[in-house]
Amino acid sequence: MELNPFNMLFNAIKTPVFIWQYQNGEFVLNALNQSAKDAFKSFEEKGLNQTARVLFKENKGIVGSLRACYDFRRNIEAEGWYRFDFSEGNRYYDFKYTYIGNDLVALFVDDITHQIEIEEDAQLYFETAIDMLCITHFDGSFIKLSPTWSMTLGWDESEFLQRTLIEFVHPDDQEGTGEAITALQNGSVVIGYTNRFLCSDGTYKWLEWNATSNLERRIIISAARDVTLQKKAERALKESLKAADEANKAKSEFLANMSHEIRTPLNAVIGFSELLKDQVVEERLKDYVKSINTSGKNLLHLVNDILDLSKLEAGMLDTYFDNMSIVHCFNEIEQMLSQKMKDKKLTYELHIAPDVPANIIFDEVRLKQIFMNLIGNAIKFTPRGGIKVSVATMPSLSTENGYVNLIFSVEDSGVGISESDLENIFKSFTQTGDIANHQGGTGLGLAISKKLIDLLKGRISVKSHLGKGTTFTLCFDNVEVTKESSMEKQLPQVQVDYHFCNAKVLVVDDDDINRYLVREVLSTRDVDLHEARNGAETLNITSQIQPDLILMDIRLPDMSGFEIASEIKKNEELKTIPIVALTASLAFEENNIKMSNAFDAVLTKPVGIAELLKIMSGFIDHQMFDTEKTVTQENNILLNTEDLNRMEHAEISEWIEYIDTFSGAIKLSLVYELAEDMMDYFKDHNMSPMYHWSNELIEHAEAFNIGHINLLLSDIRKALNDAY
Repeated sequence: MELNPFNMLFNAIKTPVFIWQYQNGEFVLNALNQSAKDAFKSFEEKGLNQTARVLFKENKGIVGSLRACYDFRRNIEAEGWYRFDFSEGNRYYDFKYTYIGNDLVALFVDDITHQIEIEEDAQLYFETAIDMLCITHFDGSFIKLSPTWSMTLGWDESEFLQRTLIEFVHPDDQEGTGEAITALQNGSVVIGYTNRFLCSDGTYKWLEWNATSNLERRIIISAARDVTLQKKAERALKESLKAADEANKAKSEFLANMSHEIRTPLNAVIGFSELLKDQVVEERLKDYVKSINTSGKNLLHLVNDILDLSKLEAGMLDTYFDNMSIVHCFNEIEQMLSQKMKDKKLTYELHIAPDVPANIIFDEVRLKQIFMNLIGNAIKFTPRGGIKVSVATMPSLSTENGYVNLIFSVEDSGVGISESDLENIFKSFTQTGDIANHQGGTGLGLAISKKLIDLLKGRISVKSHLGKGTTFTLCFDNVEVTKESSMEKQLPQVQVDYHFCNAKVLVVDDDDINRYLVREVLSTRDVDLHEARNGAETLNITSQIQPDLILMDIRLPDMSGFEIASEIKKNEELKTIPIVALTASLAFEENNIKMSNAFDAVLTKPVGIAELLKIMSGFIDHQMFDTEKTVTQENNILLNTEDLNRMEHAEISEWIEYIDTFSGAIKLSLVYELAEDMMDYFKDHNMSPMYHWSNELIEHAEAFNIGHINLLLSDIRKALNDAY
């Protein structure tokens, strides 16, 4: 063709165009534009006048479409595409045919290689995907599915294509699935939706879906995954958690029952032994009573250990942070354990670094509990030598001022722990080494201490060498320092007695012994006492006498203490009567909120006499008597002036200086030393009254009567100073 404007326009077309002329039953290549030459270089090399049958011998469908276009004189857009293998790679084309007259047919070619490659990649992805991929119309009919659908659910692909998605969904899940489809139709994205899908064998499998939509094409593209095993695992986990919860409830109920059943008789054992302690005169009988009281308290300690461990494991144990003194805390621990150390002739050292703050904000009760266990264990497993407790500080990483890291250590010279046993020492009911078999105990102390340290966000480590001893190290970070003094907590508690001005007190308990104990405790304290054994009697007596105070057990045969207290509080005439709960049950802690509404105070059995009297004094009129002053007055009679005048001034001066070393907290070890020194001196100088007085000081130390000791030492110093 000659170069003319038509040819220039023809070659400028970006789409490859072939012009075919029909001659003698064949379509002969008449012309091709530059784009066609670039795309089909072999055609240009073979030259014009080649037939379509030769050029398209591998794609005979093209020739047929050319003939149809020529015969019917109309445009034809052939279905499908054709692949051409070129040296530089395969290409894919779509053909359109137009009859332009004069026996000429124009063939327009679109290069769809990129589109075909995308479709092939998508098909490969569908065929190899682990998840279940699908494309559906908005009406739920399937367009395309991955083979995993058939592999997972058992249906043939044709069976899916004949039905809509909703037809396979479990009836109970169809409503939710319909809502998810509606959300997709509105342009939302669905993530993590689960439903049950019907399998070919009639069973259902759980599928989890992620889906999005194309609003223009009105299709939904989804990826599903079989989560049946996961659902079964979740159901099994829920069932196991439910079983564990039921077991935990059963455990809690058992502990509540055990607490009640053990604490109730302990209440009588400890309570009556305290009553006898003040009434028995003969020394031999006093020892019997003391042994009973001590054994009861030891059993109570064991019960508390078991309950504490259970509460820690259940996450039910609370902490209470308040102002406390580290020095006072460890002095009290020394006082409580000094007799055990004295019995084994062990030394005790307390080293507190100068930079350790005097007062901190911490849970003093739990800190004491931890170190009572650690130091108690050290005493138990140290046959000779001693125990050293150290407290030091490290700078806190807290950005706020007024915080410090505290490091505590408890070091003993005992039997030590083997390396193989170290990993087990914090396990419950575990004791290590052969000596443990001869020392007794439950193996709960260290387990409780470890859990308490964790609760207080601390750390504990241990180093030990067999035959040389063991060192436990505790670290508590970011402990708040306070300048507020806690001296009021360090002051000795003066023992007092109460008279209650003929107040009407109602005791509610179904246990005869417990009522008898309260009756005996209050018999000499000016109380008009009334008793009830159940809810009906309580409500009846309360309405009749309107008592000044009700002491109520929680577990009663016909109604619980909660129910009785609630009934009383509902009555306008009775609701102001204070009600104190006396409980031996762990169940109280689970209902403390409920109890705080129904009860004005709570006492946990076994209840000490002093504790009971003090709580009563907070609700009813009373007179208070300082019993310790009476004791010291009696002791003043024994401070014989003639004997004091016979004492050497050097000895008096030494004792006065010794007494002056006591400040704030009393160290019982020093009290013993002073009393024994005095006793030896009085005995050697035949000062019998003074000898008996120093012996009484030792008895108060053995009974941990700090208030008595403080007042006695004050009187002694005054008498010695007067003699001096």
